[in-house]
Amino acid sequence: MFMKTSFLKVSFNSLETITMPSYIIEVEDTFVLVNKLIQQNPKTFFFKINHKQINTLLDLTNCSPYELWYFDEKEKFTGKSFSLQKGGAPFLIQTQARFIALVPLNIKYTAIQNTSIQDGDGNFTISKTFLPVSEPYAIEIAQWTLSLFALTNDELIETLNNEIEKKGWVGARGFYNDCLKKEIINRTFNSEILFEFDTNGIVISFKLNSKVKLINNTLEFITIN
Repeated sequence: MFMKTSFLKVSFNSLETITMPSYIIEVEDTFVLVNKLIQQNPKTFFFKINHKQINTLLDLTNCSPYELWYFDEKEKFTGKSFSLQKGGAPFLIQTQARFIALVPLNIKYTAIQNTSIQDGDGNFTISKTFLPVSEPYAIEIAQWTLSLFALTNDELIETLNNEIEKKGWVGARGFYNDCLKKEIINRTFNSEILFEFDTNGIVISFKLNSKVKLINNTLEFITIN
């Protein structure tokens, strides 16, 4: 399998497009052991099925809950299913789809655009960026988003702590920190100490004052004696 990171854009209707960073994987075999790919954290995967057989078998045993989005050979959306397995019992899904998106259930890392990127409903595209190139730092934001997406939890926390040490401020840093904020929020660990929320649960403040460490899947501030 060949894996790279890019943005998966799916337009389920003519008004909005869901955009998220994904691992794009060329599948040459009829059997995919998904748990081997997930590693530390649930991620979005997009499989391009290259083998010539009718069916592909996905082994989702011991995987976090996922939505599976299916597309045919004409890149049209054909339906979705769910992998909600609990425990270690074997769980396999067989499909004839030629393109398959595995999206962590209730993932928060999505960008909704007001205008569709293509005609028709239920289409997808793979892109290197998700903002119009006329937007400030559009290319850099895409690069930052994909690089942060690829980090392990420990690497992401180290990146956050390094950012806290920086004293200078330039325009690009605000955009970078917004990417960092979104990736931290999307992780499965508890990061609430870094944020202030309004009554609707929207982030209104991202705290970059003190370094943190991960203990029992929860971020805690590092105390200096």
